[in-house]
Amino acid sequence: MNVQINQPNMQGEGPTFPPTQSQDMELEHADAYLQTGLVAEAAEIYERVEEAAKDSLEAQIGLARCAYMRRNLHEALGRLQAVTRADADYPGAANDLGVVYFELGLPHKAREEFLRAAAQSEEDPVPWRNLVDVATALQDFAACKDYCERVLSLDPADEEIEDLLDQIRRL
Repeated sequence: MNVQINQPNMQGEGPTFPPTQSQDMELEHADAYLQTGLVAEAAEIYERVEEAAKDSLEAQIGLARCAYMRRNLHEALGRLQAVTRADADYPGAANDLGVVYFELGLPHKAREEFLRAAAQSEEDPVPWRNLVDVATALQDFAACKDYCERVLSLDPADEEIEDLLDQIRRL
């Protein structure tokens, strides 16, 4: 399975900077650390932001992603559920929640969250790719075909999805 959690939207080779005073800058630094796999460093910054601003959904999402990367799925689940209770449309939360549900063996709940994520961000192929994996796991090949077609409409260069769609059409 290739279910994908959303990645922080950062560019570059990796962080080479100390933490700063600004909450936004701290979150950018934490995202950069997380993107480069420095989970402990990222978590430390997210925790510092969370301590300073208890209502920071950005810090909660960051901590959920750190928990996910440490394979602490129940912690990630709790944090993501808290974010979606606070803001049901928080960017990336539904997709990330779907990933956690899927990995916890709850494909039907995962599908609900991926569909919600796809509705929130119609041009993002990630939730649609994740729906392909859920439909495959559930052996729902009609839905899988539809999801593959949607992925290819958003990302025509996705060879893995194209190959899967060819296999489904031969069934």
